[in-house]
Amino acid sequence: MREPRRLEELQSPEAVREVQELFKEVVRSLNAFRAPIFTVATRPDAAQAGQGAIIFVSDAAAGSNLQGSTGTAWVSLG
Repeated sequence: MREPRRLEELQSPEAVREVQELFKEVVRSLNAFRAPIFTVATRPDAAQAGQGAIIFVSDAAAGSNLQGSTGTAWVSLG
């Protein structure tokens, strides 16, 4: 266990950065990526979504799956 810090040490830029990094790690560990859900009929145009966009398609031909936009088409990500 760490020794208690003085108030001046807790207000230092280094301490602030340390707390910010710790907070980011906590948030990352608690959150899951949630892709927007569409059906094949309701998914957005791949070009408008843009290259790299990711969606979840609930009724794809191969079953529910993630799809990614190439900028011109949606492709299955697995």
